Amino acid sequence: MKKNYFLILASAILFAIPFTSCGGDNNSGGGDDPKAPVVMPEPSTAKWATAVAISGDDAIIPEGDDPLEEPRMILATFEASEDSKAIIGGPHAGFMSPAKAKKKAGSADFVYRIYDYTVSGNVYTLKGFGTITIEGSGKSVTLIVKPLNGEELRAEGNVQSTINADDATTNLCRNWSVSKTRISVKLGVSVAQDFTGCNITEIVDYLTNRGVDLSKVDNDLRITNITFTKAGTILITYANKEVDLGKWQWTNKANGEIAYSWNSPDMGNPLTQAKIGGIVEFKSSNTCDLSLGADVTADNATYRATMKLSLKD
Repeated sequence: MKKNYFLILASAILFAIPFTSCGGDNNSGGGDDPKAPVVMPEPSTAKWATAVAISGDDAIIPEGDDPLEEPRMILATFEASEDSKAIIGGPHAGFMSPAKAKKKAGSADFVYRIYDYTVSGNVYTLKGFGTITIEGSGKSVTLIVKPLNGEELRAEGNVQSTINADDATTNLCRNWSVSKTRISVKLGVSVAQDFTGCNITEIVDYLTNRGVDLSKVDNDLRITNITFTKAGTILITYANKEVDLGKWQWTNKANGEIAYSWNSPDMGNPLTQAKIGGIVEFKSSNTCDLSLGADVTADNATYRATMKLSLKD
């Protein structure tokens, strides 16, 4: 996405709205203790979740059905999330030498493809792509990649470390859909509005009509899903097939506070520019609130905006 926004983001103090700590004041529907922490069941593919950084630079993934959206890439990363999402990433192949391209990881030349996956043993089947088999144990492994439209290839890699598992991390690390969004801004007086789902275009238009200085975004830029993984990945997918992908970590787990950053300067939108992070609150055994904050400009003054997304597993 080409998004250059005139947006100054808030620091860690973030929000004027109070939130309870992760799993604090809500239970998961069982028992009589109103303060019992929320404990969600593990997602279906949690025990097969993994992230591998490729150590070589000779594995070329063929282009997909649309070369503009899925160009050839030099395989650099493979991740299988806890909740059936697979991510393969790497720099465009052909624009530069493999060694030079690897050094540009995180630039706009680095691309990602997202797939649903199933797994049997050590074989991951990526819908629409093919299979990736992981051989070996411990940190060093070999990936055997069999694309549907290309030749089999092998790539050596190193398994990446993960965030220590606990109830809060297990709760968060899954694929969430967005059911509704509440935007609130204090423009002298409070302005607040609820939206079905999370259409960033609709929300930006709403704020712009109230004097908030935000650049326009792509038409129909709707967030459909937000995925967190124990390998520290945050993934936002949009209805138009675009993705924002970065890294996240806990900054204050007791208060549900997280920090995140995007892998490319082209990622993000006016309300998900990742210099501050957010707050998560687990509401039940399959719901979560994720609040993101930003400072926005109106009439040459800066105001605090909060976007609160209601997520459902």
